[in-house]
Amino acid sequence: MPIILDKCISGYDVFGRKSTVSHSNGLEGMMTYDELNRTTNITWTGAGENFSEAIAYNSQTGNIDQIEREFGMFNYNHDITDQLTGMAYTGTTQLPNELVNRTITHDHAGNRATDTVNGITKTHSNVILENDKFKILSDEDGLGRIWQKVYKQENKTDIFNYQTDGKLIRFRRYENNQLTRDVRYFTDALQRRVAKNFKINGQEWTNNYNHLLNFDQILTARSGTGAEVLFADGFGLDEHFGKIEANGPLAFVTDHLGTVVNELATSEKKTLSPTGELLGTAPTLSPSLQPVIYAFTGAEYAAERNQSTNGVREYDLDFGIWSTFDRAWPVDHSNGVVYGQNSPLRFIDPSGLASPATDEMTSPGNTYATASDAAYSFLSIVNPFSKAENREIGGLVIYDQSSGGYGVRNITIGTEQSVGIPLQVSAGEIRSSFAHTHAGNDARFFGEIFSEDDVSTANRYDLKSFLMTPSDVFNEYSPHGGFIPQFCPQR
Repeated sequence: MPIILDKCISGYDVFGRKSTVSHSNGLEGMMTYDELNRTTNITWTGAGENFSEAIAYNSQTGNIDQIEREFGMFNYNHDITDQLTGMAYTGTTQLPNELVNRTITHDHAGNRATDTVNGITKTHSNVILENDKFKILSDEDGLGRIWQKVYKQENKTDIFNYQTDGKLIRFRRYENNQLTRDVRYFTDALQRRVAKNFKINGQEWTNNYNHLLNFDQILTARSGTGAEVLFADGFGLDEHFGKIEANGPLAFVTDHLGTVVNELATSEKKTLSPTGELLGTAPTLSPSLQPVIYAFTGAEYAAERNQSTNGVREYDLDFGIWSTFDRAWPVDHSNGVVYGQNSPLRFIDPSGLASPATDEMTSPGNTYATASDAAYSFLSIVNPFSKAENREIGGLVIYDQSSGGYGVRNITIGTEQSVGIPLQVSAGEIRSSFAHTHAGNDARFFGEIFSEDDVSTANRYDLKSFLMTPSDVFNEYSPHGGFIPQFCPQR
């Protein structure tokens, strides 16, 4: 008879939103939402855990104004463009200064210009990014990738090397002009990381990774000592339930961003800065270190370089920016390294593909005369990404009563087979229609026509549906007649 080390059961409310999570070890999670499908409360109790998060949103902008944790209260400020500009903390638990009293300013391009912590201002130069601890040098080929990170207060330099598509393949650290860290990264034909080879201070070891079928989800990992870890994940890239290793199972506790707060990198304070900075002591690198550490927004934390891996890109936790430019840059004329529109409490990007081009489509005032125009503009921008990454991308077309035009909101990146589009709208907006792509790997051309699920969803909500196919054909379906699609088989 098989031995069950951990069993996880998720419950859902009448709207299909996850409301409970129960692990066989006694860990219980509860989630509640408001009428706009936004998370309002998360609690985790049992199995030695006590985590609570109550979230308050601004009624006008939708930004998060306040988060109450079990140990204190965080208050946040945003500017008129919804970028995070400040935070303050009150409570009984002592926290790092970066979480207690902080003010951030941005320049017109979205770069972080100043960062003031407890009255001490760090100025950032945005030609060569710089603060009080680091100076960043970009590569010389003009692609904007972080090539070097120089430590101002220590004689250390980090060097990064990339493939032509921006995938990181090597990281080196020099201390006192001596090579002390040399890490190489290896990928499979699907560009998933399958191994890391470490050479650290005279020691060498390799971590290996196996993935679930053809998905970008780690199923098992092996550390440098040969210890195996099995991971239990949900449907999304950043949804992690727990892991099983030699000393038993660990059920993950997560916040509203999907950040794993009871893993090694965050367990000390069970909190990170809004941009994901690791404010405690960094893990010691050795062959016995956990081969996978999930932390900020559920992304894989790379302890050797203090970055996280979000799908196709690396995220620099020290600066709160991407280490490589977005693939759409400079086509969309936006800042190619900004993460989450500088609103990291509200937006996440687990795949690294939520480009400034798609972010721009969600901004108020970017409206079109018809729903079809809005859908076509949006789908024309995202379809190249959909085909390149073999993932469906969708959004909700809305009518903005204040401007009298149409725009796209709730942009979501799905899987090869489907994409779930949230239905919440802001005050003064009316749901108009769905807009989505079909993924690229489609040898039998099923993606060229609406699926039965596409049509049933449109009928259920009485909304039109717009589709851009892998061959860039733009189609429209209306529940009230017009184009009658041929159903494609389940892909």
